[in-house]
Amino acid sequence: MVSLIAKITAIPGKETQLMEAITNLTKITREETGCITYIPHVSVENTAEIIIFEQYVDEAALQYHASSPHFNAVFAERSGELLSKPIEVTMLKEF
Repeated sequence: MVSLIAKITAIPGKETQLMEAITNLTKITREETGCITYIPHVSVENTAEIIIFEQYVDEAALQYHASSPHFNAVFAERSGELLSKPIEVTMLKEF
C-alpha cells in the first residue's frame, strides 16, 4: 500500500475555486481502480491550505492517478490560476 499527504495552497482569493475543483477531482479519483482513500481537508488555521490524505493499493495505482486526465485538468492545466506554490507531497510509511 502507498500512502501520502498532499499539501496544496491556493492563491489568496481562489480558495473556493480550488476547493470546488478538488471536490470534483475527489469524486472521480475515488472511482479509480487502486484508490483506497482520497480525503481532502481544509486547514482551520489557513483556509488557503488544503491537505489530501491518499492511499493506493500500489505505486502503479498512484502513478495512474498522477498521470490521469482528471488530475491534470486541476493541477497541470489550472495550477497557475489556482495554486500559490507547487504541491508538497509527503510519502508515508505505516508502522
